Amino acid sequence: MNIIVQYYNDPNSERQKEYDECMRINLNHTFVKSIHNIFEPGAKIPEEFLKHPKHVKVNISGNLGQIPGRLTFACAFEYANKNFEKDEIVAILNLDIFLSSKCSEWNTIKEDFFDYNTNNASIYRVLCLNRYETNSSRDIIKDLWSFKGECQDAWIFKTPLKSINDCNFAVGGCPGCDNAIAHRFTQAGYHVYNWSLKYHIVHLDICRGHVQARHMIYTEKTDNSRPNERGGLILCPYLPYEHFLATNDLSKFEHCNVEGEHSHDNLLEMEVKGYFYYKPKNIMVSTYKLEEYNVIEMFIDGKKYYYRQHGFDNKYKLNNIK
Repeated sequence: MNIIVQYYNDPNSERQKEYDECMRINLNHTFVKSIHNIFEPGAKIPEEFLKHPKHVKVNISGNLGQIPGRLTFACAFEYANKNFEKDEIVAILNLDIFLSSKCSEWNTIKEDFFDYNTNNASIYRVLCLNRYETNSSRDIIKDLWSFKGECQDAWIFKTPLKSINDCNFAVGGCPGCDNAIAHRFTQAGYHVYNWSLKYHIVHLDICRGHVQARHMIYTEKTDNSRPNERGGLILCPYLPYEHFLATNDLSKFEHCNVEGEHSHDNLLEMEVKGYFYYKPKNIMVSTYKLEEYNVIEMFIDGKKYYYRQHGFDNKYKLNNIK
């Protein structure tokens, strides 16, 4: 994975240490191939980063938004398309975010997510991820305030990126940018996933008591353009993304901003009556007994279901689910 991030200096020395720690963790992550630092003009970058073989120093250029020198999605997308080869995985991260080294799913994200079940079709996917938090004891926790549909801190896609309209607003530090960019991706034809239960990113903001305060912190560099007022998409982390991936059908996607763990079992019935996704075994089952070979009988909660080893038909070819 390649990371695009904007490095800047904070007047709070403790906060700067946290930014540097996130950069350090990402640079040393085994799955990270490179970090392209589109640094804020005038920022002083530590020598250890400048000398790191994965670090690429980039002067900011391209279309800028409301705040001079602040990285925008438009600028990051333009840079990604110009500087990465085809089929590279690129993540845009906020500076206080790092990839969890304990999450093994990063190692196979291309095969298991971006390329999975595409059958050479023009299927475009993007991850917009909630973050886990680091508490005062430096434990990584799932905090209910940040683990919900209106809060994302990483945007991961495969190059080349399709044309995304109306995205010239700041990456982070912009109220509503999370839902706005998810909406812009959808408008461009992307399947948008907030699969944060599978792909883990971590937020480090202990010195300001962010986990305890539970509110956005505004500064003179905050972009107040409110892009979500021109269209926004709420991305619940508890939607059945395994089901969406297996079927390439997001027609039953629904807006949800409920806090706390909850299910969306009502979305698991397929558009063809009687077909269901059975998560514990990663298979599709049917209430109908098909008069075909390799149909196997099974019971779920005392009710009889059937499944076929090679999928129900070409549209629901699910025998390769991992």
